[in-house]
Amino acid sequence: TPRSGDHHHDDDLTRHDTAAPSHHTAQKVIVPSNQEQHLQLTMTTAAAATTPKKGPSFKPQPDWSLVYQGAEARVWKIPAYLHPNLAAIAKERFVKTYRHATLDAKLTKSRCKAEAKCLLRARRGGVACPAVWGAPIPILYLEFLEGPTVRHYLEERATVMTEESTNERNKIATEMGTLIAKLHNTGTVHGDLTTSNMMMASKVNYRIHLIDFGLARVSQNPEEFAVDLYVLERALISTHPELEDTTTFMDLMLAAYKATGTKSDAVLHRLSTVRMRGRKRECFG
Repeated sequence: TPRSGDHHHDDDLTRHDTAAPSHHTAQKVIVPSNQEQHLQLTMTTAAAATTPKKGPSFKPQPDWSLVYQGAEARVWKIPAYLHPNLAAIAKERFVKTYRHATLDAKLTKSRCKAEAKCLLRARRGGVACPAVWGAPIPILYLEFLEGPTVRHYLEERATVMTEESTNERNKIATEMGTLIAKLHNTGTVHGDLTTSNMMMASKVNYRIHLIDFGLARVSQNPEEFAVDLYVLERALISTHPELEDTTTFMDLMLAAYKATGTKSDAVLHRLSTVRMRGRKRECFG
């Protein structure tokens, strides 16, 4: 059940600057922190000019670079957002011409708001994930995170088979389990848990961030949390053959999940059932 603090008005997530501000006006953007504090940032007219208007007329600026394009969205890197030294991410949900225009607009709006709210919910629960800096439909402006994905990090060290590298992978597995448990403790299902959607923010203490909440949703159902874990387990098997023992990696991750998760017993019990269903599909189609 969502907490009372989770009910945000649409105005909290959508900017109303449909027209360019005058030379004498300034806008304030509220950036939630992990401690639920709000950092007041003031945009000058020059900074505001770099932020596109909301709606279908969105166009990336010349100095933006395309990081990734998927079926649902494009991800742009903004080198200077609000401040010359502050990089950001613009996640653009572009128009889907194969869908009816009205339906497409409705889906884009609901999914953009849902992703922003799930990110805010996760950060309030202490989950390491990008901060939301603005959500003028169909764009999400997010904190830019520096570092490789966990998938790339593990693949990069695939040929290193030493005691030190094994300990490193074990620490990553433990950090992943703790992070996912914190997310589930907030009542949030990620929906697409893979090592490609986790970033190594620090190689020193193996701090990991979750990214891409495009399929995230609010739930208190242990079955949905179990499916989250099962999706990650299948992703590990299919994308990380370099792991000498995927079972050990998964066991370490689930042990950390159990130690941190408030409903871990029920979730792990359901995970056994989900695995059985998955094996039946593999055998019988």
